[in-house]
Amino acid sequence: MLVVALAAPVAVMTAPAYATGSTLYVNDATGSNCSDTAAGHGSQATPYCTVQAALNAVQPGQTIQSEVSSEYPENDTLTRSGSSASPITLSGIWLNSLTLSGVHDVVVTGSSFDTSLQTGMIIDNSSRITVDRDGFTGGVVFAGHPPQVAIKITGKSSAVTVSRTAIEFAKAGGIEVDAGVTGTVITTNYLEEVAGPAISVISAPDTAVTSNTITWPCASAISLTGTSSGSFVENNISVDTDRWTTGMTCSAEATYPDLMVSAGSAPDTTVSHNIFAPTSYSEPYTWAGTEYATPTAFQTATGQGTDDLLTNPQFDSSDPFYSTVLEGSPAIDSADPTAPGELSTDFFGAARVSDPMAAHPVADTFDRGAFEYTKVYQLGSSVAVDRQSGFAPMTVTASAPVTNPESLTVSYSFDFGDGSAPVVTDVPTAQHTYSQPYAGNGGGYPVTVTATLPNGTSLSSTQPARVAVATPDPYVPFGPTRILDTRSGIGWSGSSPVVPAGGSASVAVEGNGSIPKTGVTAVVMNVTVTNTSGSGYLTAWADGTARPTTSNLNWGGKGQAVSNLVTVPVGGDGRVDLYTSGPASIIGDVQGYYTTDASGSAASTFTSTAPARLLDTRQATGISTAGAITNGTVSLNVAGQDGVPADATAVVLNLTATGTTGGGFLEAYPEGARAPGVSNVNWTAAKTTVAGLAVVPLGADGHVSIKVAGTSQVVADVFGYFTAGSGGSQFTAVAPNRLLDTRAAIGIPTRTPIAAGHDLVLQITGRAGVPAGITSVVLNVTATGNTSGGVLQAWADGTPRPSTSNLNWAPGQTIANQVVVPVAPDGKVDLYVTGTTHVIADIFGYYM
Repeated sequence: MLVVALAAPVAVMTAPAYATGSTLYVNDATGSNCSDTAAGHGSQATPYCTVQAALNAVQPGQTIQSEVSSEYPENDTLTRSGSSASPITLSGIWLNSLTLSGVHDVVVTGSSFDTSLQTGMIIDNSSRITVDRDGFTGGVVFAGHPPQVAIKITGKSSAVTVSRTAIEFAKAGGIEVDAGVTGTVITTNYLEEVAGPAISVISAPDTAVTSNTITWPCASAISLTGTSSGSFVENNISVDTDRWTTGMTCSAEATYPDLMVSAGSAPDTTVSHNIFAPTSYSEPYTWAGTEYATPTAFQTATGQGTDDLLTNPQFDSSDPFYSTVLEGSPAIDSADPTAPGELSTDFFGAARVSDPMAAHPVADTFDRGAFEYTKVYQLGSSVAVDRQSGFAPMTVTASAPVTNPESLTVSYSFDFGDGSAPVVTDVPTAQHTYSQPYAGNGGGYPVTVTATLPNGTSLSSTQPARVAVATPDPYVPFGPTRILDTRSGIGWSGSSPVVPAGGSASVAVEGNGSIPKTGVTAVVMNVTVTNTSGSGYLTAWADGTARPTTSNLNWGGKGQAVSNLVTVPVGGDGRVDLYTSGPASIIGDVQGYYTTDASGSAASTFTSTAPARLLDTRQATGISTAGAITNGTVSLNVAGQDGVPADATAVVLNLTATGTTGGGFLEAYPEGARAPGVSNVNWTAAKTTVAGLAVVPLGADGHVSIKVAGTSQVVADVFGYFTAGSGGSQFTAVAPNRLLDTRAAIGIPTRTPIAAGHDLVLQITGRAGVPAGITSVVLNVTATGNTSGGVLQAWADGTPRPSTSNLNWAPGQTIANQVVVPVAPDGKVDLYVTGTTHVIADIFGYYM
């Protein structure tokens, strides 16, 4: 109940100067510096003291906004108009009453009015008026003050809309539309305990009364009298009570019909989709003077009342403020969405939603009355899986995204798409193990879910998750064997030993030498460019696919020889392509391949290790005497060292040449085998530091040989090993994809190089199709845009930074190296640099 202070008379003044902003502020609080006359009044700094002063000054397009939540004890009048493009708006105003007199294009929203002593709002001879989201509250009858309606629309007013507004305890009625008014829309309002017709339309044709909730009216809920023809009464809810118990003006039995339509109002008037719950003393309908006790009788006699219901709408008694409905209410999803004045949102602004538990479901989602039931069960359109790819046997957990605010008991049936029986649970998650690889063309097994509700309604996901289950692709150490050398015509039919700028070399992998003719999914090659005439880069990719934007190795000038290990998916025709942006001769030496045939005795799987240093000739690590090697060979014991087992078939080494005294190269191969005549690391100048990754088969004694052509110190760091069988991780090649480029804010939020002495955490999983649960990742890492030399280290996030290195660069050098890095359980790897540099990381595959 509002305690109403009587307003003092307001002097209307025309101020000489007022605020010209889009908002005029009103604030009469102590210390607000308010003024109705000072220059610049109406601003936040100098707000108006009274609402009437703002009403006297407001211009089209401006908003009058109160900055306090207390009541202004004023009975105000607006005589200024807006325009259709620039209406006048009143927002957040609390008044005794407001009269709109002879105005147009005005919006009153979020405001409150007191109907205890007077009509809260009078709209007189006005047009294009919107009253939306406002509140009108009355109370007991005061002596000397006759009862008043809350809102009165009168004169020749037209196109007035009253929407989403609450009217409580009005003593003479809620909304009155007088004779001569046309085109009024009364929609989605809440009228409670109104002592008079809740909505009274008196000789006002073409009035739409739509989707209002009216509770306990002391007279008819909706009354169309006089000649209110061509009107619409649709989607409303009216609930009466036998007696009025709040001390208001009516206390006898309520005998009024819920809907009363006079004979003069009946022509062309439409009544449908309403819910009435009358008292035991009254009938739901009076039409042209005749009472009707049921919708059926009403429909039979008049043709009106289509889909009207005479029933309890099932209000939620736990809601202390509004007559919202419960699950199962006949109001849910049963309104006519095409009714004139129907809004796309409800009283609270909530969107319309479909309720699969609706008692009377229709194709549309609109509820009757002012309040949309929003606590509906919803099943998301797609299923989530914790793993999208992997190798059989592969266990996945599927989850259905659901909203279940009422905790309905729901049965979920998960179909994992492999022909197995669905998994039925009472929770929206299920687990399944795939035993066979996916052989279809859809990208993986489709995972769907169907939810069955207590009323038997079934909902299904419309976008299945896809789970790609593959046959493991083991690794086969091979060679090293040269399959491409444009200088000598090996694998190259071009007219020049130098591939021109912008040109490509396509080289056959499958069927080349003793490489199988089928089943090769990716190849591991050491690629070298030489005879360069300027800077450039090389990109390797599967033949028959689009060339990616990634790069595999870079060079910076004339006469350089640069190499890098590359892991490249093999095209459907068994070939890979090598593109060069600058003129260069290209050499390709195969060190192994991945195959779908796991039956061969040489097939191996990979196990990553914590990076460890096996050889450093500068410090006599892995060698008896410290010192540079000149045209010699180092025998390096690998098996049994730093986690590499005795039965390892091959090892992943990062080889670094440093302290060089001229041009040269490193060549790694199995101990006991003849040097294959291929290189892993190349340099062309003294005092060079250059690294290259190598996958080297182990000799029978568990050693590898590292041949030095020229003079250089040699460093070898181990990052993992291969063993025969399926005990390790399997490789999956991916289309080359850039995960990090600090120059372009890829993988990081800003275009910023990594500062010397700092590290960067790079997310691997969840990007470029890489699933969770991988053990290692194959990246090509490039340093560029630096001004000083440095070293890059890569390792699993959450583990100590190792003492090994992956990439070395000189000042101003752009250089790349492939790395195989263990991946942390959180799917991340760390990159640390000793010198400030931009870093690029391209993914080529992962182990799982």
